[in-house]
Amino acid sequence: MKKFALIVTLILGASVASWAGSACCAAGKSKAKSKTYDTACTRPLASIQLTEEQKAKIAEIEAACKAQGCSKEMCEKSRSQIRELLTAEQRGVYDEQLSKIAN
Repeated sequence: MKKFALIVTLILGASVASWAGSACCAAGKSKAKSKTYDTACTRPLASIQLTEEQKAKIAEIEAACKAQGCSKEMCEKSRSQIRELLTAEQRGVYDEQLSKIAN
């Protein structure tokens, strides 16, 4: 019976871990290249030169996403808000990096 309970616990744990990784903030718990940008929404920004104003606004967006539980919908909203802050050239790089993460 103990073996059965252990197996069920391991299966449930793996399922929850897999589900949790689908949100942007949960994905950020993995080892990121940049300590500054640690979520799936912000990781693509690591190679983009941002102004101090952009960095501050992006930090606010990321904090709001985390505060609201990093749901899939909130992450999509965060990515959209981040894109609005970027110049056309920066958006191109951001979108390219996001597509790499998605694949």
